[in-house]
Amino acid sequence: MSIEDGFKAVDSIKRSSEKLSDTIIKIEELERKLSELDALSTDLKSLLEDSPEVFLKLTEGVDELAAAKTKITKAVGSLPSLTSKAVEAHLRKLLSEFETKMNNRWNQELKETRTTLREAFENHANRMEKVYENSTKKIIEEMPRTIFGKRGKS
Repeated sequence: MSIEDGFKAVDSIKRSSEKLSDTIIKIEELERKLSELDALSTDLKSLLEDSPEVFLKLTEGVDELAAAKTKITKAVGSLPSLTSKAVEAHLRKLLSEFETKMNNRWNQELKETRTTLREAFENHANRMEKVYENSTKKIIEEMPRTIFGKRGKS
């Protein structure tokens, strides 16, 4: 073997060694990615094992939502009649209160009117009594004297 062949062989060994280093680095990188994939695979397996329970819970949740939707739909459907009944009851209450207040005011007004009329009649009666007394006094004063000197009495 010549020196040249020796250098070529050394170069060939050097290149092979570099290729081998590159291949080892790539294998290590692939090994790392493979371990990551293995961890992901383990997580995915556990998720898939739990998935029937999750789907069951989701199905139950959907059923509960459907039942709640039905109840809400019924409640909303009956809302106008409930509102109408509530408004009617409130208006009846207000009308009853108004009637009570009006009756109380009318009763008070009637009492005041009666009192005013009573006072007017009493005042008129008192005036008429005074007029009667004054008329009686005038009539007696204008009567001629009796034998005893008194006016109006015999």
